[in-house]
Amino acid sequence: MNSTTDYSIYGEIPSNREIDQRHVNKLKKAIAEKNLLHLNPIIVDEDNRVIEGQHRLEAAKQLNLPVYFITDGNVNKSDIAALNTNKKNWAIQDYINFHCVEKRTGFNTLAKFIASHPNIPISSVVQLLSPSSRRNMDEIKSGYVDVSNIEMAEEIASFLKWLRNHFEYAYSGLVIQAIRKMFESEGFDPEYLKQKIDGQPRSVVKCVKSSHYLEMFLDIYNYKLSTNRLRID
Repeated sequence: MNSTTDYSIYGEIPSNREIDQRHVNKLKKAIAEKNLLHLNPIIVDEDNRVIEGQHRLEAAKQLNLPVYFITDGNVNKSDIAALNTNKKNWAIQDYINFHCVEKRTGFNTLAKFIASHPNIPISSVVQLLSPSSRRNMDEIKSGYVDVSNIEMAEEIASFLKWLRNHFEYAYSGLVIQAIRKMFESEGFDPEYLKQKIDGQPRSVVKCVKSSHYLEMFLDIYNYKLSTNRLRID
């Protein structure tokens, strides 16, 4: 392990997440109370590009303290996400941004959908884009995402945007799960459901389970229908 106060030797990797000054400030406060940087060195590759520890580096730099680092020729930028998998300060959005820059398949589509529909929780976005409703965040972290259900996901997102004007909990994960099952049902007409909700807006109420929401939307949809009633097994 080495140490230096020559911060200019370190290089950056574009796909690494951006520096969060709030996190740097927390680190500075902790370091000021007790400097344990020597017990948690940053990791750099053979070109001194920071693979892991860029926030610790920035905190040490702002405090004018020595930076402790380990040079490992066996790590590279593809290991950034893996090294941060068990660290709380890497959010799912950080992994998505990382894999976008690294041009991993599907992540550009995922990022665009999130940007276009910011009110939909990321976990629900992952489910909507997946044809099997998978919500495996470990797969996202490792660089895999299935976005082949994008066409239906956009239709559901459009419906949810409309529904939000009638129901404040429209972007709840429970509601989204129920609406998806409606969309997956043969014969479902989202415009017809809109008409029914417009006709009986007080029928849309908060529920505690996705199955309850599904039952509620089905009741609204099938109200006064004697034929062509929508059924979901």
